[in-house]
Amino acid sequence: MRRRGAPPRNTASLGPTLLALGMAACATTQTTTAINENPDSMRKALPERAEGSSVEDHGDFSVSYEPSETLQDIADAVKEARFLSSFLANLNAKFALEKPLPTTFKDCEGPDAENAFYSPATQSITICYQFINLITKGMIKAYQSEDGGVDEARVDSAIHNAMTFFFFHELGHAIVDIAGIQIPANAEDVADRFAVFALSDLVDNEDADQTLADAAVAFGRIVAKDDSLSDDSLGDEHPLGRQRALNLLCWVYGANSDDRDLGEAVVRGGLPRSRLALCPGEYETIRRAWNEQLDAHIDGDGPEGDSGQQSAR
Repeated sequence: MRRRGAPPRNTASLGPTLLALGMAACATTQTTTAINENPDSMRKALPERAEGSSVEDHGDFSVSYEPSETLQDIADAVKEARFLSSFLANLNAKFALEKPLPTTFKDCEGPDAENAFYSPATQSITICYQFINLITKGMIKAYQSEDGGVDEARVDSAIHNAMTFFFFHELGHAIVDIAGIQIPANAEDVADRFAVFALSDLVDNEDADQTLADAAVAFGRIVAKDDSLSDDSLGDEHPLGRQRALNLLCWVYGANSDDRDLGEAVVRGGLPRSRLALCPGEYETIRRAWNEQLDAHIDGDGPEGDSGQQSAR
């Protein structure tokens, strides 16, 4: 999302993303490709450090990249791009963490290999190369033209954006655990809301609306392939992929509700118009709640506003 006071961005640039989400097909393709990330695109910064957190800082965010036995092209691309390294360096400058929190990119095995997860036992985040490969295949399918062509730059950007969201989702799980935050709600929904808040108000990310829109495509076109109305799906701890996609669109608009064109764009992406008016209030609730929960952990003053509460920005 735009920082408050930033110039408007071109809503039309979201058009292909929301069109891809609005399409009915949810199947992934078997085509695979390496990620061709631009290291410069990873270098998003947080505001300058300012004193103010009340939590004693005993830990750092860190990232490491292991080699891969089967997806070395992806492993090389992620390492060359130093994916997440700048995010984490800037989080270290702003966020007081009671314990170290490592993130590792690595091969995973078994039926859940296509995954990213936080482990409370080791208090660490793992992002599996197999999951990046799944997202890669899905984004190729989502952005494939009728003649079979693929805009590689657009696909690379979509992969980067989706994986950025999934990292912040897992970071939400980690912070809830390490900081001992008690939120009586579905843990996956809480983590989604943290990721939206972090990308909208915690990190200085001018492209957060595009990041969240691409994450919505990942949920709506890739994760949603397992959606059904079976008891197993409805009883799973994860909300349905399509539902999560539409929630993201709502909150993208909610954080930018002065942009009518964006409102129309998310409706074209599938968000019911009847919910559109609720989205600004939903996002404000997310923002206020996470500002309050993280107040003791954040260095710095909040953004200008009339809420009377300190923001994490």
